[in-house]
Amino acid sequence: MKNRKLPASPGHSLDSLFFRNTAGISAAEFFWGLGLPVLVESTFLQLYLRKLGASNLLIGMVPAILFAGLSVFGLFSGYLTSHLESKRKAIIVTHVFGSLPFPLLGIVLLATGFNSLSIPMFFVSYGLFSALLGLMVPLWQNYIVKIFSETRAVQGLSIMWIVQNITKIISSFIIARAVDRFTITAQSSGFIFILAGLSCLVGSFWFLVTREGEREQEEEPVEREVNFFRHLFRAGKTSLKDKNFIFFLVSDIETYAILGTVAFYANYAVEHRGISIAAASGLFIAFYYIGGFAANVFLGSLDLLPLKKKFYLSKVFSICALVLLILFGGLWSFLTASLFMGFSRSNRSLLYPVAVKQLVKNRDVTDHFALAYVIQLPVSVGLPLLSGRFLDLLSGYGLLSYKLLFTIMIGIVAMSTVFLWKTSFST
Repeated sequence: MKNRKLPASPGHSLDSLFFRNTAGISAAEFFWGLGLPVLVESTFLQLYLRKLGASNLLIGMVPAILFAGLSVFGLFSGYLTSHLESKRKAIIVTHVFGSLPFPLLGIVLLATGFNSLSIPMFFVSYGLFSALLGLMVPLWQNYIVKIFSETRAVQGLSIMWIVQNITKIISSFIIARAVDRFTITAQSSGFIFILAGLSCLVGSFWFLVTREGEREQEEEPVEREVNFFRHLFRAGKTSLKDKNFIFFLVSDIETYAILGTVAFYANYAVEHRGISIAAASGLFIAFYYIGGFAANVFLGSLDLLPLKKKFYLSKVFSICALVLLILFGGLWSFLTASLFMGFSRSNRSLLYPVAVKQLVKNRDVTDHFALAYVIQLPVSVGLPLLSGRFLDLLSGYGLLSYKLLFTIMIGIVAMSTVFLWKTSFST
């Protein structure tokens, strides 16, 4: 399989579709934004699992399973779709199926309540959700940069992320209110899971609004490689020989340091800093998304700073957040740290697809998005598991164990900055 290079000038057909495509993906992310605070980067899941008696290692398995699903099943995403000239139908199908596991879990919780199978049922549901997300995300990342010209991609994606962050903030306050009123019970959790999944399901159909533009005349259609392993080998060979792309992926390990922090800091706040469960499950994630909103306005819509400096700024905010968690224990420090981590993560989410597209310069980069998760797999899966095990082993040290973990995360972010410095962007 050969990937075709992008044409030298932006496609005018894509610019004429800018407002339509921006509206379509923004509407889709409006509804997904209502569900994601429950399902991904969620403080609610930490507290839900702790309510069921889960250890830190089990809680660390949540992001580990997520990234394992993205890594393994993302490979099939490229194989199954890279030959498709139009990917809209595949986008809708993967989103629809990805929205179903948690409503099913919610129905089971309403029917059975909490019992000895609650933790295994959760991990089965989360494993299925992660596998379906693996099929979806590389395809989605490729799609949302494909439907914009290179000159307007950041602007279009920033609007999409702003809309998603607004609805995430709304959803987070709803979660905080629900937990404060009903606490974490089988019934309240079941309804939360059902509503989150149904919201994502509704959002999936808004991709029908989008259009992909016309294929450039000089571009030949990409043929599908019949043999999956040959397809994987060729795609991997192309990615691994690009040192600049590899440097960028290593610089991105900051992402997993912050996600590893998000996986545990709500329990740290509740168990060692006297923060209420309602604040930790809702307000933390609300401020996280407020930070994301700010990132998308200033670095997306207003397009302040060149691309590389935007990535540097993410790392500064990440380190500041971790320092706050180590040195202070009041509610304001957790909310500020949440805001800083949200700024960093949303900035990365906005820029990552654009950066990969710019570094690779192929018309279809689904395989590169998929292989990126595989290359990062030892860190994305290993870091949260090791963090959970670390906290379990040092549980007797209480507060100190978390401070040591956050200090290690600072070291990882600092190391990632070195590889960002070695990465060369064209702009």
